[in-house]
Amino acid sequence: MIKYDKLNIFLREHYLIFLFVIILSPIFISLDFSQGLNFDQFIFKSSNLGGGSEIRYRYPSIPISVLIVSVLSIYNLKDLLSNKKIQILSFLVIMYICLNLYFGITRAAIVGSGMMFIIVSYYIFLRIISNRNAYKDFYIALSFIIIVKLLFDIYFYQIQGIGKTAFLTHYFISSNFAIYNFYDYFPFIYFLATALSVHNLLRRRYLILSLIVLVVSNVAIIGTESRLFIYSIYLVPFLYIFYQFTKLSLERYFYLFLFVSLAIILICNFSVFICDVGPNTEFVLTFIADATCISPLSDQLTDSLNRSLLARAYNIQQYFENFSLVNLIFPFLNEYRIKSSSSLHNELLEIFSFFGFVIVYYLFLLKQIFCNTKREFKFISYLLMFVLIIGTLMQINISNPYIGIITGAILAVISSGSTKIR
Repeated sequence: MIKYDKLNIFLREHYLIFLFVIILSPIFISLDFSQGLNFDQFIFKSSNLGGGSEIRYRYPSIPISVLIVSVLSIYNLKDLLSNKKIQILSFLVIMYICLNLYFGITRAAIVGSGMMFIIVSYYIFLRIISNRNAYKDFYIALSFIIIVKLLFDIYFYQIQGIGKTAFLTHYFISSNFAIYNFYDYFPFIYFLATALSVHNLLRRRYLILSLIVLVVSNVAIIGTESRLFIYSIYLVPFLYIFYQFTKLSLERYFYLFLFVSLAIILICNFSVFICDVGPNTEFVLTFIADATCISPLSDQLTDSLNRSLLARAYNIQQYFENFSLVNLIFPFLNEYRIKSSSSLHNELLEIFSFFGFVIVYYLFLLKQIFCNTKREFKFISYLLMFVLIIGTLMQINISNPYIGIITGAILAVISSGSTKIR
């Protein structure tokens, strides 16, 4: 009985750590339910044009954190529905999803749901934390995931002979738990760990643990080949210098990063428009692609990056080339949007192409939760702002469920606002 009481006390005191560990865990559930609930992603290797092999996924998956947030949302449904901001955003998103579905465009439902995760996660964790200083709990949970991932990666590589390197594999805890979107979204956790560790070191907190997590994150992320998060980690020292030199408010940093993202989108569009479609088009797009990336180490990787960034610039140009006045209200009826069943690989354009000017209200809410931060954690919010907003040029980040839920949770942890959902 005494042991049971001690366990209860321990769980009551540390339940936040367990909750954070679950939402940070890169465990994904396959959406193929033909054989019941599956945690593995049925990955397999297939030959590519270069004679090598690559990882492919047979079925899309969702992170386990989606289930956790869904359960918490149901439990807090009354409070969430009483939040006017969530009411307005939900109404607008659902309305546009219905319009998209009416015209046979199903991807809007995926993007719209993803948009909601960061907002809902933020308000739910704001309520759960309830004025408690949860930063230490979150950092312990994050450190636990980083270190456990490293230990099992070494085991998989050295004992079972699977994985890319001794410091990074596609699996978590078990070879049955493959990490979905390993190269795209999972590396965010290493950037987040770096941001928090740098913050700790600057404030002389948890020095040994922060150094270990910082080193592990910087070594492990290299194998992910995620140019967005790898380059962003390398830029942290320069971002810190810029931060110390400018000393702007978080609102101004938000508008600055948003302006840079929008400016690049406009440059991609109008540069090609001026040159018209012809022999100069590829030159302009290639120049833009070269100007928006850091030269990597190998020519082969450089060509891959240029093709990737060229495709993103091409999506921007093609969408606005077919833009009409009707698309101001019904942006999803754009000819190029209809033809493109997959992502446009630019988050701002992706959201606008389905939900139009709803994106303005969405960005307004994002600004509020990014900027509603305690003074001591301002640098963390600044770094997250940079990688997620500038990252909209490269891929879908904020509205990705795994990244969105984690971002909402950490912003709630460092929030200075009222914990009451309103």
